[in-house]
Amino acid sequence: VNANNEWPYSGGGIAGFGTEATIARCIIKDNTAQRHGGGMSGVNGMINGCRIFGNSAFLHGGGLVGCHGKITNCLVYDNCASGFGGGMMQCDRDIINCTIADNTALEGGGLSHCDGAISNCVIWGNDFEQLAYSSNPTYSCIQDFYGGRGNIYTEPGFVNAAGADYQLRFDSVCIDAGTNGPVVGESFPPAADIDGNARPFDGNNDGAAITDMGAYEVSPPEAPFM
Repeated sequence: VNANNEWPYSGGGIAGFGTEATIARCIIKDNTAQRHGGGMSGVNGMINGCRIFGNSAFLHGGGLVGCHGKITNCLVYDNCASGFGGGMMQCDRDIINCTIADNTALEGGGLSHCDGAISNCVIWGNDFEQLAYSSNPTYSCIQDFYGGRGNIYTEPGFVNAAGADYQLRFDSVCIDAGTNGPVVGESFPPAADIDGNARPFDGNNDGAAITDMGAYEVSPPEAPFM
């Protein structure tokens, strides 16, 4: 857990300075940067399975900025920036199976200036705009975004967004709505979700296991204790 830091430059929680280290299964919350990247900046290694929330930047990238490694299985919510990119700004590698919700910025409340592949994501409830000056997503659930391969714009069906529970309800339109194929080049969806649940799982019981959109894969309910 990396929390409650204040940094006068960029990278309130983690200032990577171009590191290629992997950042995995971390909680990065309630940090502040006086410049960019309230949660994290300058990490060029893979970022996987992280929860990044409650961070703020006085300029750009409330959650992350300038992170050029693949970003997978991350939950990025309730971050804010006074400029561009409430959730992410200038993160230019693949962004796969992430849930980016309820972030705020002047432009690109969810993502801004992110030029890599964006796929199997849920981008919802961000203000102002879900994404700006970024690649066209595929196989993603995006509020008020029309067109693009495999995209939907129906409310994703979070369990309780107001309570920061961004798991999918069992009736969510995002279940089995992503893609199992290579997102770009040789980039496949991760083999497990943010909680370590295996994907893909046949969440809608149609006989075909397809990756869900977002950081969470709907798993079978636990058998009742007898």
